[in-house]
Amino acid sequence: MRSYLVAAVILMCLWLTAPAFAQAAADPDTALEQLLKTLQAPAATEEARLLRTTEGYVRFIGAPPGGRFSTPAGAAKAVLGPDAAARDFIDTNSGVFGKGSLKQTFAAERVTSAGSLNYVRLQQKYSNFVVFGGQILVQMDGDNGVQCVSSDIMRDPGKLDSGEVSLSPAISTDLAKEHAASYVAGLYNVDVSGLTTYTNNSRMVFDPAVVGAQGELCTVLDVGVASTKGVAIVERVLVNVKNGAVAFTYPLVHNSKHRRIYDANSYYPSPNTIVREEGDLACGITDADNAYDYLGDTHDFYSLAHDRDSIDGQGMIMRATVRYCEPGQCPMYNAFYQMALPPEYEEWFGMMGDAMFFGEDYVTDDVVAHEMTHGVTSYTSGLIYENQSGAINEAFSDIWGEFVDLTNGRGDDSLQVRWLHGEDLPYGPNRNMKDPTMFGDPDRVGSPYYYIGSEDYGGVHRNSGVINKLCYLLTDGD
Repeated sequence: MRSYLVAAVILMCLWLTAPAFAQAAADPDTALEQLLKTLQAPAATEEARLLRTTEGYVRFIGAPPGGRFSTPAGAAKAVLGPDAAARDFIDTNSGVFGKGSLKQTFAAERVTSAGSLNYVRLQQKYSNFVVFGGQILVQMDGDNGVQCVSSDIMRDPGKLDSGEVSLSPAISTDLAKEHAASYVAGLYNVDVSGLTTYTNNSRMVFDPAVVGAQGELCTVLDVGVASTKGVAIVERVLVNVKNGAVAFTYPLVHNSKHRRIYDANSYYPSPNTIVREEGDLACGITDADNAYDYLGDTHDFYSLAHDRDSIDGQGMIMRATVRYCEPGQCPMYNAFYQMALPPEYEEWFGMMGDAMFFGEDYVTDDVVAHEMTHGVTSYTSGLIYENQSGAINEAFSDIWGEFVDLTNGRGDDSLQVRWLHGEDLPYGPNRNMKDPTMFGDPDRVGSPYYYIGSEDYGGVHRNSGVINKLCYLLTDGD
């Protein structure tokens, strides 16, 4: 009975004090200093990991391995669940993540568990209106200690508090639907009469910074727009309730793969003739048909494993040129990924937009997945192709190339070639991810093979062995 009484007292204190904490507009540096004082990591050999916004607010904070940030709710863990403890932690340290407001709350949207860990997803609200995309993910141990926090939220609700941004609509729902439909008609170049709109009369607060977009804080109406004429259009449109302007939109239809294969026919300059597009039957050119199949395998792997639609995550056409030559190199014993170039370079490559190029007989499943992953990296982490950043970039391509190779059921997947890159090339493999030193590549930063110099863009192909070995160890163990 005594423990329940203690827990009840703690709950009452949290309930009474949370709004005051939420309103606190402490300097983010001061708030962070207070938070770091709660870190419990006596055996740590490194500091807490931090990622902050330009204003100094914390987007991510993680305790060192074996460490945790304590929470007052930890004392009542027998009664308080991880969701209550997570809310307590965020309310107590609100100045770390944003300016806060008396009208701001965080509601537990989902709690998941894995072993002794709990993951609490909190949804940001303002006056009970959902903040679109405004969420915090708190990872906690079994004793309600916080291990890390990731936050993408509205950092400054000041314009809402002052009334400069009103929560009340100045336009009707019907007018908002008209604006949404007109916008989508223009976006897809279709007749507005072929579109229908729907809404749950859901008003939300929209801060473009939460989703990495440009614009001003506003209140929006959530409108769905769909095609009635057989065209695959379903768009979610956020309409500013003040003036009817479209604040944000994104598709709810995730396009399937779209492949386009060109053939250079071992000529330079390349004629780049389209020989196969999505849905076409095999064209009879081995490299072209293999490229078509392997791009499909890679697309499907990213879709199933990562819920990603093509290279840019938005259904980009996957373009590949096979039997490609460079000046003085025909056949070309190489493959590469090319980001979109300015129009004046179109003549050189024969196409616009991102594309992959493969020398004759260089179209294997792991090589195709390797090159396409360079594109994925460019649209995600954006790792520059130089020095350690470039080595990580190159390793990502090796890793996902091998993952596709091991799961697509094509080529030689025997144990003897597992973790070899390019084993199906006519000239044999060029890297060993299990033992990079077999090809003179380092398996750790302290290896005598670790390259420091200017060749190969700072050793991107050599030093990728460090991350390749890590992937092998994490996957197979050793």
